[in-house]
Amino acid sequence: MTAIDMLGTASLSLGLVMVGAGLKIADALRPSGAALLAVALKLIVMPALMVGASALLGIRGDALLVIALGAAVPTAMNGYLLAKQMGGDAELYAAVATIQTAVSFFTIPLVLIATRYVAAG
Repeated sequence: MTAIDMLGTASLSLGLVMVGAGLKIADALRPSGAALLAVALKLIVMPALMVGASALLGIRGDALLVIALGAAVPTAMNGYLLAKQMGGDAELYAAVATIQTAVSFFTIPLVLIATRYVAAG
């Protein structure tokens, strides 16, 4: 089990290095329409849908804030590895991940502030 654990730890580290190598700031500075759509859907629409549905189900307080935070985070970087391995558009995924990470510095606090008003009411 120790050997398997060591291999797993090494593969995660190598995967993160690979993601970092695939990120291109130039693609993020001139995003395509598809990248902007992905950013808007993930960082604006997804939190709004999750908070709205949760509030309709009667979830309030800290639980609603946790749901909002979970919905507001940027996309997972491991998707880049999957896109690369399965022949997907890894460059688009890298651009989307870069933009979402940068934009989420602003959208996460806004989502949490907006959700506090819903959670309290």
